[in-house]
Amino acid sequence: MRDRNPNEPPRDNRQPKAWGGSANGVRIRFELLEELTPGGSALAAVRIFDRVTNAYKTTEMQRTVYDAEGMYYGQPGDVGRAEWCPDARRWEIYELLGGNLPMIYGVLNEDLTAGGSAEITIHDAGGATAEIETVFDNLLEEGHYLPEGRLVWAVPHRADQRYYVIQTKGCALEVEE
Repeated sequence: MRDRNPNEPPRDNRQPKAWGGSANGVRIRFELLEELTPGGSALAAVRIFDRVTNAYKTTEMQRTVYDAEGMYYGQPGDVGRAEWCPDARRWEIYELLGGNLPMIYGVLNEDLTAGGSAEITIHDAGGATAEIETVFDNLLEEGHYLPEGRLVWAVPHRADQRYYVIQTKGCALEVEE
């Protein structure tokens, strides 16, 4: 019988409150103790809800959390949520909150190719004025691109203060011929 990995959640149904729970699997809230770079991992302290103070508090329990999507950059003190992924046997981040710039969205003014950059037009709420911002890709597969005119959402990475596209309106990607 193999030793249990201390990073794994308990195997019985009497899970400590710090482990949380969801329909999809076991989840935790955490606070980063180390810097996290896109695609990397970092040590984090588990956070639990304290009913006395009616707020979340950081515990001494520590886990390593992983950025499986390659889209998070975090500093010590940033808080987030992770879910236990039994196939990968690790805690994978699905939300990270910190001192990030706000998410932006706009229309591509030119094609965005895999690994490339393009300008987007961002309209204010009234639509009267527009701002131009450059966005970058780090998710498209080689040979794919997003066409001019496509609506995209982008988030910044604090490491380089550049906006990276995380979502687009419409499912289909274009393939270069």
